[in-house]
Amino acid sequence: MPPDVKRQNGITDKTHAKMSGATSMTILRCCLLILVPASVVHAQDRVLGLLTLPEVFGAGPCDKFTPAEIPVFAEPDGRQTIGSIRVATTSTFPPDGGCAGLTVNVYSNGRSLGELPTREHEYEAPAAIVVGQRGQSFKVRLPTGAGWIRASKRDEFRSLQQLVKDGLAHVTDSATGELRSAPGGADTLLRERARDNQAVRVVRFRQLKDVLWIEVELLRESPCISPDDQKVVARGWMPAHAASGEPTIWFHSRGC
Repeated sequence: MPPDVKRQNGITDKTHAKMSGATSMTILRCCLLILVPASVVHAQDRVLGLLTLPEVFGAGPCDKFTPAEIPVFAEPDGRQTIGSIRVATTSTFPPDGGCAGLTVNVYSNGRSLGELPTREHEYEAPAAIVVGQRGQSFKVRLPTGAGWIRASKRDEFRSLQQLVKDGLAHVTDSATGELRSAPGGADTLLRERARDNQAVRVVRFRQLKDVLWIEVELLRESPCISPDDQKVVARGWMPAHAASGEPTIWFHSRGC
């Protein structure tokens, strides 16, 4: 082969290699956006609340509905999808009543990454876990990492404040148990400590810089045990989130 042809082919091969490499890097970046280890993302993202998704969970327990696919984006205003949320198996309805079998998975590049992480917002009603919000775009936890979805008119966002204020609230195992006399972390540390799963009454919230604080009353017993005698043993402030991003106060979605 003539030297000039070899040189041209060499240039062409290098160009193709560069283009192929650039394409591979683009695909890799897109994949990494959704495949970042959950432990890394969760350490940075705080649970802000729950988002109902009737498109994949129905309007309520055992609802017979037509599922719809929910696109997942790398950015709140992005156009390129990096995955989707959709029903993997539909519910079955036994003759004796009830339902079972509904599973909702996250897909990327044609393969399932596993079930969508959820928490109940009420009895047997799962919802996506929100760790970021910009307008009607919500960043939700995925089996690995997190991604952005755009809420429809049917979806409802329930903030952490709303969930713990209106629900049967309790201390989670993510809390240190420390209570302070005022929000901010530099005030007096109270002698009384909150116990894991201890019932609390949420008094109010205070946002200081990027930290949400909750003032709570620690109850001696759960309202489910002593509804007419809810003795308060201490009152103080605690951060709403642990360093992991998990809430320090949550609620019993199924009540007593």
